Amino acid sequence: MDTKNPERMTESIRNTIHEGVDRVRDATESPRERLTEDYAALRSHFFKLREDLSRLISTSFAAGKDGAGAVGEVAGEKASHAYDNAKNYAQDVRDSGQSAVDQVTDKIRANPATSALVAFGLGYVVSRLLRNR
Repeated sequence: MDTKNPERMTESIRNTIHEGVDRVRDATESPRERLTEDYAALRSHFFKLREDLSRLISTSFAAGKDGAGAVGEVAGEKASHAYDNAKNYAQDVRDSGQSAVDQVTDKIRANPATSALVAFGLGYVVSRLLRNR
C-alpha cells in the first residue's frame, strides 16, 4: 500500500472493502438460495397434502356410512403420516438455516479484520444512503 499517495490508499481500502463484501455475499447467497428452494418445496408439499386430504374427504363421503369409518381411519393415518413428514421437512429446513448461519459465523471468525472492515464499509454506505433521503 502506497502511504504517500492518499488516493491510492483510499482506492486500496475501497478495494479491500469490496472484496470483503463480495466474500460475505458469496457466503450468504448460497444458504439463502437453499432456504428459498426448501421453502418452495415445503409449500408445494403442503398444497399437495391439502389436495390429497380434499380427495380423501370427497371419497369418504362417496363411500357411504359403512365405508366412512374405514376411510376415516385411512385418512387419519395418511394425515398423521403427512403431518410427520411436513414436521420432519420443516426441521430439515430449520437445520439448513442454522447451518448457513454457522457457516457465516465461521467465516467471520476466520477473518475478523476483513469482517470488521466490511461491517464498517456497509455501515458507512447505509448511513450515506439514509442521509441522502
